[in-house]
Amino acid sequence: MKTLFLSFCSKDKPITDLVENSLKSVLGNQIRISRYERDVKYRDSFKEFMNKLSEHDLVLTIVSDSFLKSSACLYEVGEVLKDHHFKDKLHFIVLSDKDEKYYTFEPGTKHFPIGADIYSLDGRLKYYDYWTNQNAQTEAKLNSRPVSVRYREESEYIVQKKASNYDLPIFLDYLRDARSIPLSDLVKTNFMTFIKQMFPDLDLEKYQFKTLDDALTFYIEEIAKATKTDYNQIILRGQDSTHSDAKLVVADKISSHKQHYFQVATNSEISHSIDYGIITNLLDVRKSSKYLQAVLETKSELIVPIKIKDVCVGAINSEAEINNYYTDEIVQKLKNISELLAISLSRLDYYVDMKKSVLPYISLPVDT
Repeated sequence: MKTLFLSFCSKDKPITDLVENSLKSVLGNQIRISRYERDVKYRDSFKEFMNKLSEHDLVLTIVSDSFLKSSACLYEVGEVLKDHHFKDKLHFIVLSDKDEKYYTFEPGTKHFPIGADIYSLDGRLKYYDYWTNQNAQTEAKLNSRPVSVRYREESEYIVQKKASNYDLPIFLDYLRDARSIPLSDLVKTNFMTFIKQMFPDLDLEKYQFKTLDDALTFYIEEIAKATKTDYNQIILRGQDSTHSDAKLVVADKISSHKQHYFQVATNSEISHSIDYGIITNLLDVRKSSKYLQAVLETKSELIVPIKIKDVCVGAINSEAEINNYYTDEIVQKLKNISELLAISLSRLDYYVDMKKSVLPYISLPVDT
């Protein structure tokens, strides 16, 4: 699951809601979106929350006139800029005055400037002048207060000064140099520019399956191509006649001379990986007390969980006839397939207590 932090000014909430709803309509539960006003609960620390910003895979900033005049927003930008590779994770939408059509203003309410004027020298200087004046006013107010007050409040002013004097110029330089896409164009394509960067392997035409059978047939083929072994399975949680939480094989591509089974034992490595949502890469299956030998030729095994909304709903399982077979590259390929498979499962309304009689079973022959 990818994690995305939405950085925005509260005035621009209508745009932020639009972005979040659009991303979720395509990606379903395979993206977790964080927003400060939702994730910082009553009495939680805003700074502690921001310190965890680096744990997100991506950051999307909604850059407006209000955003560039907000010390809290610039503080968020500063947290992103701490990462030397910030360009790999930082995305942005630069709003223009034309985007006012996405806002709802109450009758009689004064409209506020929306567009971020960053593509002209005069425009950028306007923001530098704004913060020069703001900092001067703040400093004057602090200097007029008793020492005890200045001592307690000065740290916040230092943060504001750093954000406006150091982080803002770096951020504006980045925005000026990087290509921006108008919000209206992003809306027309349902924000596919961002989605394709988050999931570079995602081809929506390719992954919009009509049935679970079609999806499982496609993914078991992709798994076999990635592993280049003759023993691959997709296991999902479901119900059988005796177990309310059974782990059922719903697709496999296994050589005809090797054993097929249709349900995972509760005390096996696969069951353990699904229960705890962890990747298991057995370099030598003989050294595992939980490995249950189904195929005599198996020497190593890789199990990659399938997660929807942080809940492990199953796993991809692959077995090889060579010790130490599964490289980091293969593991990463199966992780990517797992993420895409989870998206398809979400879109096809799979749920963990589906009955065995409803779930399909796809068994494909191994190419000779």
